[in-house]
Amino acid sequence: MSILERYKYFNGTEGNSLASDEDARYSSISRSTPDVEDIDNDNTLNENESYYQYRVSLRHENMETGSNFIVDRREVSVRLRNGQDGKVNWYQFKIPVRDYQQKIGNINGFNNIRFMRIFLTGFEEPVFLRFATLELVRSEWRSYTKDPVTGGEVTGTGSLDISTVNIEENGNRTPVNYVLPPGGLHVFLIRDNLSSDRRMSSRFL
Repeated sequence: MSILERYKYFNGTEGNSLASDEDARYSSISRSTPDVEDIDNDNTLNENESYYQYRVSLRHENMETGSNFIVDRREVSVRLRNGQDGKVNWYQFKIPVRDYQQKIGNINGFNNIRFMRIFLTGFEEPVFLRFATLELVRSEWRSYTKDPVTGGEVTGTGSLDISTVNIEENGNRTPVNYVLPPGGLHVFLIRDNLSSDRRMSSRFL
């Protein structure tokens, strides 16, 4: 029996017990005080469902850059578990918080959101998803929706998308990859150990 099958139906394997040793990452003993069921630690069972819902399709035909919140795709060569080399795709999703599909419960605004959760539906077979990072980010830049001269409504059918790009994440972007602008310098972080030198992320609007 595999590890996944052995612990699939067990609750509380995420570290419900405090470690007896401060240097230890987990404890082998169990206790009756939950620390994952009460995420906000208010000692109250919250039954209110108030959240914004966003939908992303994971069907193969919908995994295209420029749609389905996908802004970049990177194909890399990896060593598979069977010992052979293969190609895998990593996708970068950027979901604007205001582009929600559905609003559940009595929630207004985005000023007091502390948690997020992911659930999957519509799968007929087991599926494994790997996440490199899952982040909630913001930008100090905002689009001005008025005419800069008159202050009235802007005419036209164009659209403005505010985002950031860099060499590390968008250097191999398709159909148009990102390159340093003329005069731009790629900064290196120099350390005592030359083997650990790395390039700093060059980020531009």
